Parts: sequence; C-alpha cells; structure tokens
Amino acid sequence: MNSMYQAKLLDRWSFRAAPLAVAAMLLFAALPAAAQKPPAAGAAPTMESVARPAPPAMSIQDALAFTKKSPKDTNAWLALGAAYRRAHKYDEAA
Repeated sequence: MNSMYQAKLLDRWSFRAAPLAVAAMLLFAALPAAAQKPPAAGAAPTMESVARPAPPAMSIQDALAFTKKSPKDTNAWLALGAAYRRAHKYDEAA
C-alpha cells in the first residue's frame, strides 16, 4: 500500500468514526444518570446538607485538636488550613 492511499483510508475512517465516538461518549455519560431512581413521593432525601457557621479563628494546636475530635467535619479542616495560612506555614497546609 502506498502512503497516499493509507492517508485517504485513515481520513475516511476518522471522518466516519468521529460521530460514532461522540455518540458513544454521550451514551456512557447518560447511563449513570438514567440508572438513578428519583426518591419516592414524600420520602426524605438520604443525605441533606447542613449549613453551619464557620468556626472562629483558632491556633494551629486548637485546629489540630478540632480535626482529631471531628475528622469528618469539613469546617475543622478549613479551620486548620486557615490557621496554617495565618502562621505562613504553607507547606504544612498543603
């Protein structure tokens, strides 16, 4: 096969395959959303966001104690990061 024929064949294949690839990506992107079932009427949601005020400014030691006491509390980790930032300890914050 000469290279010109190969280039034409490749161009034809990619021109035909591009719409198929886009359609396949859209299909795969829609599958997880289609698999989810909406909650039954009147049913409470399984997870609910809870808005809480941000914790007051605290020292690094206080923030570390806060994260050990409540490791799943995002405000604790935000307080720790803010304490490191105020102390200019950027490497520890990361």
